[in-house]
Amino acid sequence: MKFIKQGSAIALGFVISACGGGGGSSDSGGTGAEGASLSNASSCYNPQRGQVGTTVTYDYAIRSVSTLPSEEEKSLDDAEWGYYGYHIINESIVSYSGNDGVIQSLSLYRYFDGDGNFTSQEEDGFYEYTQYDDDEKSQTHFGYKEEIGSSTYEEQYLPSGWKMSYDVDEGNEISLDSITARYFIDGVGQRDTIVDVATKFIGKESITLNGTVYQTCKFEEKTVTTAPDFTSEATYVSYVGEGNGITLMSTRFREWEDGETYRSVRQITSASINGEPI
Repeated sequence: MKFIKQGSAIALGFVISACGGGGGSSDSGGTGAEGASLSNASSCYNPQRGQVGTTVTYDYAIRSVSTLPSEEEKSLDDAEWGYYGYHIINESIVSYSGNDGVIQSLSLYRYFDGDGNFTSQEEDGFYEYTQYDDDEKSQTHFGYKEEIGSSTYEEQYLPSGWKMSYDVDEGNEISLDSITARYFIDGVGQRDTIVDVATKFIGKESITLNGTVYQTCKFEEKTVTTAPDFTSEATYVSYVGEGNGITLMSTRFREWEDGETYRSVRQITSASINGEPI
Protein backbone atom coordinates (compact mmCIF):
# COMPACT_ATOMS: atom_id res chain seq x y z
CA MET A 1 0.00 0.00 0.00
CA LYS A 2 1.88 3.05 -1.27
CA PHE A 3 -0.06 5.62 0.72
CA ILE A 4 0.87 3.96 3.98
CA LYS A 5 4.55 3.60 3.01
CA GLN A 6 5.08 6.91 1.22
CA GLY A 7 1.99 9.09 1.12
CA SER A 8 0.67 9.06 4.64
CA ALA A 9 1.31 12.12 6.75
CA ILE A 10 1.55 9.87 9.79
CA ALA A 11 4.05 7.56 8.10
CA LEU A 12 6.48 10.11 6.68
CA GLY A 13 5.05 13.58 6.97
CA PHE A 14 5.77 14.02 3.28
CA VAL A 15 2.52 14.79 1.49
CA ILE A 16 1.37 17.05 4.32
CA SER A 17 3.32 19.85 5.99
CA ALA A 18 0.46 20.38 8.36
CA CYS A 19 -0.29 23.53 10.32
CA GLY A 20 -3.58 25.01 11.39
CA GLY A 21 -5.44 28.20 12.00
CA GLY A 22 -4.86 31.61 10.46
CA GLY A 23 -1.70 33.62 10.74
CA GLY A 24 -1.22 37.06 9.27
CA SER A 25 -3.85 38.69 7.10
CA SER A 26 -2.04 39.77 3.95
CA ASP A 27 0.68 38.79 1.51
CA SER A 28 2.82 41.69 2.64
CA GLY A 29 2.84 40.48 6.22
CA GLY A 30 2.71 42.40 9.47
CA THR A 31 5.18 44.74 11.10
CA GLY A 32 7.95 43.80 13.49
CA ALA A 33 8.88 45.50 16.74
CA GLU A 34 11.22 47.93 15.00
CA GLY A 35 8.86 48.62 12.09
CA ALA A 36 10.38 46.06 9.71
CA SER A 37 7.92 44.23 7.48
CA LEU A 38 7.44 40.56 8.32
CA SER A 39 7.20 38.04 5.50
CA ASN A 40 3.97 36.08 5.03
CA ALA A 41 3.66 32.55 3.67
CA SER A 42 0.66 33.33 1.43
CA SER A 43 2.93 33.47 -1.64
CA CYS A 44 3.58 29.74 -1.19
CA TYR A 45 -0.10 28.86 -1.52
CA ASN A 46 -0.99 27.77 -5.07
CA PRO A 47 -4.73 27.87 -5.93
CA GLN A 48 -4.08 25.64 -8.95
CA ARG A 49 -3.60 22.75 -6.55
CA GLY A 50 -7.30 22.92 -5.68
CA GLN A 51 -8.73 22.90 -9.20
CA VAL A 52 -10.36 19.92 -10.91
CA GLY A 53 -8.19 18.79 -13.81
CA THR A 54 -4.89 19.98 -12.36
CA THR A 55 -2.05 17.46 -12.65
CA VAL A 56 1.14 17.57 -10.60
CA THR A 57 4.22 15.42 -11.06
CA TYR A 58 7.09 15.51 -8.59
CA ASP A 59 10.14 13.30 -8.24
CA TYR A 60 12.45 13.17 -5.24
CA ALA A 61 15.82 11.92 -4.14
CA ILE A 62 15.83 10.77 -0.53
CA ARG A 63 18.25 9.26 1.88
CA SER A 64 17.42 8.04 5.34
CA VAL A 65 18.79 6.09 8.28
CA SER A 66 17.17 4.26 11.17
CA THR A 67 19.10 3.61 14.36
CA LEU A 68 18.03 1.03 16.92
CA PRO A 69 18.49 1.72 20.65
CA SER A 70 21.38 -0.77 20.80
CA GLU A 71 23.26 0.87 17.91
CA GLU A 72 25.49 3.90 17.62
CA GLU A 73 23.78 6.84 15.92
CA LYS A 74 24.15 6.51 12.15
CA SER A 75 25.01 9.40 9.86
CA LEU A 76 22.93 10.46 6.88
CA ASP A 77 26.22 11.09 5.05
CA ASP A 78 26.73 7.32 4.89
CA ALA A 79 23.28 6.60 3.43
CA GLU A 80 22.71 6.03 -0.28
CA TRP A 81 20.22 8.08 -2.22
CA GLY A 82 16.94 6.48 -3.23
CA TYR A 83 14.45 7.84 -5.75
CA TYR A 84 10.67 7.95 -6.12
CA GLY A 85 7.89 10.20 -7.32
CA TYR A 86 4.15 10.72 -7.74
CA HIS A 87 1.85 11.79 -10.55
CA ILE A 88 -1.28 13.38 -9.06
CA ILE A 89 -4.55 14.01 -10.91
CA ASN A 90 -7.35 16.13 -9.40
CA GLU A 91 -10.33 14.12 -10.60
CA SER A 92 -13.49 15.56 -9.09
CA ILE A 93 -15.22 17.43 -6.27
CA VAL A 94 -16.87 15.09 -3.76
CA SER A 95 -18.27 14.88 -0.25
CA TYR A 96 -15.95 13.02 2.09
CA SER A 97 -16.19 12.22 5.79
CA GLY A 98 -19.07 14.69 6.17
CA ASN A 99 -17.29 17.51 4.32
CA ASP A 100 -18.44 19.08 1.04
CA GLY A 101 -16.32 20.66 -1.68
CA VAL A 102 -13.47 18.18 -1.28
CA ILE A 103 -11.05 17.48 -4.14
CA GLN A 104 -10.59 13.78 -4.86
CA SER A 105 -7.14 13.30 -6.36
CA LEU A 106 -5.56 10.12 -7.68
CA SER A 107 -1.88 9.59 -6.79
CA LEU A 108 0.18 7.24 -8.98
CA TYR A 109 3.55 6.06 -7.70
CA ARG A 110 6.59 6.54 -9.96
CA TYR A 111 9.51 4.07 -9.90
CA PHE A 112 13.22 4.78 -10.48
CA ASP A 113 16.36 2.69 -10.65
CA GLY A 114 19.31 3.11 -8.30
CA ASP A 115 20.82 5.82 -10.51
CA GLY A 116 17.69 7.97 -10.43
CA ASN A 117 16.42 7.04 -13.89
CA PHE A 118 12.64 6.82 -14.26
CA THR A 119 11.47 3.28 -15.06
CA SER A 120 7.68 3.09 -14.74
CA GLN A 121 4.51 4.50 -13.23
CA GLU A 122 1.85 2.38 -11.57
CA GLU A 123 -1.60 2.22 -13.16
CA ASP A 124 -3.58 1.99 -9.92
CA GLY A 125 -2.88 4.36 -7.07
CA PHE A 126 -4.50 5.75 -3.94
CA TYR A 127 -6.98 8.58 -3.49
CA GLU A 128 -6.36 11.65 -1.36
CA TYR A 129 -9.15 13.95 -0.13
CA THR A 130 -8.32 17.64 0.35
CA GLN A 131 -10.35 20.82 0.72
CA TYR A 132 -8.86 24.11 -0.49
CA ASP A 133 -9.85 27.61 0.62
CA ASP A 134 -8.43 30.30 -1.68
CA ASP A 135 -9.73 33.15 0.49
CA GLU A 136 -8.16 31.76 3.65
CA LYS A 137 -5.19 30.34 1.71
CA SER A 138 -5.39 26.97 3.39
CA GLN A 139 -5.76 23.32 2.56
CA THR A 140 -7.23 20.64 4.80
CA HIS A 141 -6.45 16.97 4.28
CA PHE A 142 -9.21 14.61 5.37
CA GLY A 143 -7.74 11.25 4.45
CA TYR A 144 -6.53 8.66 1.99
CA LYS A 145 -8.11 5.58 0.46
CA GLU A 146 -6.73 2.67 -1.53
CA GLU A 147 -8.42 -0.42 -2.96
CA ILE A 148 -6.40 -3.60 -3.10
CA GLY A 149 -8.17 -6.63 -4.45
CA SER A 150 -11.59 -6.77 -2.84
CA SER A 151 -10.62 -4.71 0.22
CA THR A 152 -10.55 -0.96 0.85
CA TYR A 153 -7.86 0.50 3.12
CA GLU A 154 -8.38 4.00 4.46
CA GLU A 155 -6.94 6.56 6.86
CA GLN A 156 -9.08 9.50 8.02
CA TYR A 157 -8.04 12.58 10.01
CA LEU A 158 -10.71 13.32 12.58
CA PRO A 159 -12.62 15.27 13.71
CA SER A 160 -12.02 18.04 11.14
CA GLY A 161 -8.95 17.14 9.09
CA TRP A 162 -5.25 18.05 9.09
CA LYS A 163 -5.04 21.72 8.14
CA MET A 164 -2.24 23.64 6.46
CA SER A 165 -2.57 27.45 6.62
CA TYR A 166 -0.37 29.71 4.50
CA ASP A 167 -1.71 33.10 5.58
CA VAL A 168 0.67 33.26 8.52
CA ASP A 169 3.40 35.75 9.39
CA GLU A 170 7.05 34.96 9.91
CA GLY A 171 7.82 33.65 13.38
CA ASN A 172 4.23 32.68 14.21
CA GLU A 173 3.51 29.23 15.60
CA ILE A 174 0.13 27.58 15.19
CA SER A 175 -1.07 24.57 17.17
CA LEU A 176 -3.86 22.27 16.04
CA ASP A 177 -6.28 20.49 18.30
CA SER A 178 -5.35 16.83 18.64
CA ILE A 179 -5.92 14.92 15.41
CA THR A 180 -7.18 11.35 15.47
CA ALA A 181 -5.78 9.36 12.55
CA ARG A 182 -8.21 6.45 12.24
CA TYR A 183 -7.27 3.48 10.09
CA PHE A 184 -10.03 1.47 8.42
CA ILE A 185 -10.27 -1.80 6.51
CA ASP A 186 -13.50 -2.18 4.53
CA GLY A 187 -15.10 0.62 6.54
CA VAL A 188 -14.33 -0.94 9.93
CA GLY A 189 -12.09 1.07 12.25
CA GLN A 190 -8.94 -0.83 13.19
CA ARG A 191 -6.93 1.56 15.37
CA ASP A 192 -6.61 5.20 16.35
CA THR A 193 -3.42 7.22 16.47
CA ILE A 194 -3.46 10.62 18.23
CA VAL A 195 -1.26 13.36 16.78
CA ASP A 196 -0.59 16.74 18.39
CA VAL A 197 0.80 19.26 15.92
CA ALA A 198 2.50 22.65 16.25
CA THR A 199 3.89 24.37 13.15
CA LYS A 200 6.01 27.51 12.92
CA PHE A 201 6.58 29.60 9.80
CA ILE A 202 10.30 30.33 10.07
CA GLY A 203 10.38 32.75 7.14
CA LYS A 204 11.40 33.03 3.48
CA GLU A 205 14.60 31.31 2.37
CA SER A 206 16.43 30.76 -0.92
CA ILE A 207 17.67 27.24 -1.62
CA THR A 208 19.67 25.85 -4.54
CA LEU A 209 18.81 22.43 -5.96
CA ASN A 210 20.22 20.94 -9.15
CA GLY A 211 21.77 24.29 -10.01
CA THR A 212 18.45 26.15 -9.72
CA VAL A 213 17.72 28.79 -7.07
CA TYR A 214 14.24 28.61 -5.55
CA GLN A 215 12.49 31.05 -3.24
CA THR A 216 10.71 29.11 -0.50
CA CYS A 217 8.68 29.33 2.68
CA LYS A 218 10.38 27.44 5.50
CA PHE A 219 8.14 25.64 8.01
CA GLU A 220 9.05 23.68 11.12
CA GLU A 221 6.45 21.16 12.23
CA LYS A 222 6.67 19.37 15.56
CA THR A 223 4.44 16.37 16.26
CA VAL A 224 3.80 14.10 19.22
CA THR A 225 2.25 10.80 18.13
CA THR A 226 0.50 8.44 20.53
CA ALA A 227 -0.52 5.05 19.18
CA PRO A 228 -1.78 1.97 21.02
CA ASP A 229 1.68 0.40 20.90
CA PHE A 230 4.13 3.33 20.79
CA THR A 231 4.74 7.04 21.29
CA SER A 232 7.10 9.23 19.30
CA GLU A 233 8.15 12.82 18.74
CA ALA A 234 9.19 14.25 15.38
CA THR A 235 10.48 17.45 13.80
CA TYR A 236 9.78 17.99 10.11
CA VAL A 237 11.32 20.99 8.33
CA SER A 238 9.96 21.75 4.86
CA TYR A 239 10.80 24.28 2.16
CA VAL A 240 7.69 25.02 0.07
CA GLY A 241 8.19 26.76 -3.26
CA GLU A 242 6.80 30.24 -3.82
CA GLY A 243 4.15 30.28 -6.52
CA ASN A 244 3.94 26.50 -6.89
CA GLY A 245 3.15 25.17 -3.40
CA ILE A 246 5.38 22.11 -3.84
CA THR A 247 7.67 20.90 -1.05
CA LEU A 248 11.09 21.23 -2.68
CA MET A 249 13.23 20.03 0.21
CA SER A 250 12.60 18.59 3.65
CA THR A 251 14.34 17.03 6.62
CA ARG A 252 12.83 14.80 9.26
CA PHE A 253 13.91 13.49 12.65
CA ARG A 254 11.73 11.11 14.63
CA GLU A 255 12.43 9.41 17.94
CA TRP A 256 10.41 6.68 19.65
CA GLU A 257 10.08 6.18 23.38
CA ASP A 258 12.49 3.21 23.31
CA GLY A 259 15.25 5.34 21.77
CA GLU A 260 14.94 4.22 18.14
CA THR A 261 15.45 7.12 15.71
CA TYR A 262 14.78 7.90 12.06
CA ARG A 263 16.43 10.67 10.02
CA SER A 264 15.87 11.67 6.43
CA VAL A 265 16.61 14.39 3.90
CA ARG A 266 14.64 14.74 0.68
CA GLN A 267 15.20 16.95 -2.36
CA ILE A 268 13.18 17.58 -5.50
CA THR A 269 14.77 16.32 -8.71
CA SER A 270 12.00 17.46 -11.08
CA ALA A 271 8.45 18.75 -10.81
CA SER A 272 5.72 20.06 -13.08
CA ILE A 273 2.19 21.44 -12.81
CA ASN A 274 -0.14 20.77 -15.74
CA GLY A 275 2.88 19.66 -17.73
CA GLU A 276 4.84 22.88 -17.14
CA PRO A 277 8.11 22.54 -15.23
CA ILE A 278 8.27 24.68 -12.09
